[in-house]
Amino acid sequence: MPKFAIVFLLSLAFLCFFANGKSWGVNTKKHRQVIDTGRAVYIDITDLMTFKQFNEVKKFILQKGDRQTFCNKYNDNPHYDFERFHAYLEPAIGQRNICCNPELSDFNTIIIRSDYGYMDIFCCLEQDFIAGVKIDNPPKLKKNRVYLVNFYAKTSKADWELCEKYISSIYEKMKANQK
Repeated sequence: MPKFAIVFLLSLAFLCFFANGKSWGVNTKKHRQVIDTGRAVYIDITDLMTFKQFNEVKKFILQKGDRQTFCNKYNDNPHYDFERFHAYLEPAIGQRNICCNPELSDFNTIIIRSDYGYMDIFCCLEQDFIAGVKIDNPPKLKKNRVYLVNFYAKTSKADWELCEKYISSIYEKMKANQK
C-alpha cells in the first residue's frame, strides 16, 4: 500500500475518532444535529426518543399522571412523578391553552424537573396549526423530530447523561405499568 494511502487512512481515522460526537460541548456516541435559533439551542435526540415514543410518553402522562402547576405560565399541567424527577407537559399553542386542556390543543414539550434543575424535551409537530391556532415551532427544526432544548447555549456532558437517564427511567416506568 502506498505511503500516501496509509497516511490518509490514519488521518481519517484520527479525525473520525476525535470529531465523533463532539457537538456543542456534548460528548455522545453519535454526532447530533445542533440548531441555534437565536433564542435557544436545539439538539436532535430522535435516536433516544422517536416521535412515536414521545407521543407514547405524552399519552402515559395524560392517562396515568395527575395535574400540577409548575410555573406561572400555565395552570394544572399534566404531570407524572417518576420518583427521582417530575415530568410535565406544556401545550403546543402556549399560553393560548393556559389551563392545559387536552381537548383544546396537543402537547409538544415535556419538562423534566429534578434536583438538578429543568430540562425541556421538545417535539416538532407535523402540523402548523391546531384548532386554527398557529403553533410556535421554531424555524429550522424538522417536523416529527425530538429535541433537547437548551436556553443557555451550553450543554455539558453531565446534562447529556442526565437526559439519557431520564428518558431511560421514563421507558422503564412505562414498561412496569404495562404489567
